[in-house]
Amino acid sequence: MSKYFKKNRSLFKNLFNCIKYNVNFYFIFFTMALYIGVLTGDFMRGAVTIVLILVFSYFSHRASHHIFPYNLFHKVHHDDKNNKKWWARILEWFVNFLQIGGIMLIPLNIFLEKWSGMKLLNNYVILYYSLVYTTHHMINYHYMKIDTHVRHHEDETTNFGPDYMDVLMGTKQDNSTFEDMRWSIMNSLAATVIVMTVYTRNLL
Repeated sequence: MSKYFKKNRSLFKNLFNCIKYNVNFYFIFFTMALYIGVLTGDFMRGAVTIVLILVFSYFSHRASHHIFPYNLFHKVHHDDKNNKKWWARILEWFVNFLQIGGIMLIPLNIFLEKWSGMKLLNNYVILYYSLVYTTHHMINYHYMKIDTHVRHHEDETTNFGPDYMDVLMGTKQDNSTFEDMRWSIMNSLAATVIVMTVYTRNLL
């Protein structure tokens, strides 16, 4: 197993290395998502939601670099002159939580259910992912200086995350390491506790 992505390797080999490198995190991350599906009595929709929200998050991040008006907000995070200012950090929290993390899908999902009677996604799994994504980016990235994120700032056409989406879509930076996600196990567990609290208190 190699912790480096190599474009001259096969897609299968790179994807295998990516998953194996972070197998403990992925096990906890997806297990917690499925547990939330069980907890809310909505297992199948929960399973579908965690897959779809990961795909959504990847393309939402890419859109934040290229498509107006999303790029207006996210480009502040990539502006070295301003991105450490307090207002830029607040904006970054909102962009990560509401847009890239996917919270904005919850009101859309609620509206669709009321309008058509059809519920597409599990809102609690969306909340779970949004919490994991946002805390990973706003805490882990800022205090650990993770190489994957640093390289994304050096080349904004690569390393959008999650790693396996970058591998599948051909946007993983060549010779870059697969992101070490072990610290985000804590993010996943903390997010699960928060979602359980929200669910048991019927806050969503």
